Amino acid sequence: ERVLFPLVRAGSANLESPAIEAMRADHGDHELNLRAHRIVTKNFAVPAHASELWRDLYVGLADFERELREHMYLEDHVLLRPRSNAGL
Repeated sequence: ERVLFPLVRAGSANLESPAIEAMRADHGDHELNLRAHRIVTKNFAVPAHASELWRDLYVGLADFERELREHMYLEDHVLLRPRSNAGL
């Protein structure tokens, strides 16, 4: 993001640039990790015997997943959406 965002702001971010490809690869890695979290936690299902700390952890993981997915969506579909020359 320290490399990519200044390029986007300057209008010089090519959608095929190494910085954007690296971000997309990171998003793929994040997706794999989020899936692993869901598998290990059984979709954040808190066991009946779980302590309050355990419950808080699962709530925090679910919040983290939601926020990371929103962040990735904004990067992929808002910040780096394909630009059209229509209307120019």
